[in-house]
Amino acid sequence: MHHEPSLLPALMEGTYIPLKMLIQMGIFFASWATLHFLVFKPYVGLIKKRKEKTTGLLEKAEKEKVEAAHLREKYEAFMKAERKKIVNLTDEKRKKINEEEREIVSGARDEMGGQLNALREKIRTEIESARKELMPQVGEYSSHIVSKLVGYTVKVPLNVEPKKSKGSESTVRG
Repeated sequence: MHHEPSLLPALMEGTYIPLKMLIQMGIFFASWATLHFLVFKPYVGLIKKRKEKTTGLLEKAEKEKVEAAHLREKYEAFMKAERKKIVNLTDEKRKKINEEEREIVSGARDEMGGQLNALREKIRTEIESARKELMPQVGEYSSHIVSKLVGYTVKVPLNVEPKKSKGSESTVRG
């Protein structure tokens, strides 16, 4: 007798088919539950942990690289803006200092110009007063000089007035 293979479970003699099926299903589910909790679940957890340590760390590193690049761009933009603010601030301060310097120098020039004009006026008045004091003596000195040059006594008239020339020197008319 030739026996053909069958996919259906072999029926035992004297047992009811649904009962056999229930027993086989019970054995299957008990085996599955045992394997699931003792083998599959710990193994899947181990695989997940390994993936977290390897691939997860790589993914995390990539995310952190992207975040670091973003932060670097943000930092560079911030520093560029701050440098621009500093340059503008120093330019403003430099302009203000230059303006103050010009005002100080201009004030000093004006003050010195006023003092120089006052000194020039004072010198001019002193020269005029010295001329007025020395004018009466010009005749006497002139007579004395001419007498020495000529060899005999010469008198120069006393009504001598200075004649102003184009230069600062004055000439004596006699």
